[in-house]
Amino acid sequence: MNPRQLELLCHVVDAGSLTEAARRAGVSQPAVSQAMAALARQVGEPLLVRVGRMLQPTERALALARAARSQVDAEYVQSEQ
Repeated sequence: MNPRQLELLCHVVDAGSLTEAARRAGVSQPAVSQAMAALARQVGEPLLVRVGRMLQPTERALALARAARSQVDAEYVQSEQ
């Protein structure tokens, strides 16, 4: 699991779609899809489930996104000191 995958996961969680997450991240939709598939393989369980046209993050995806955001926040605070 790498920082870029976690960043993209945060975008997907926030956007609710791969296409919108890709737009926000400035990458292609297939790149986001591939990153999410790789991350799910590494974690060993699905991170997103499709509900109609939207993607619903699993509890594991939400936990990973929270942890990633906490790490980024901690690094920012440390860099400001």
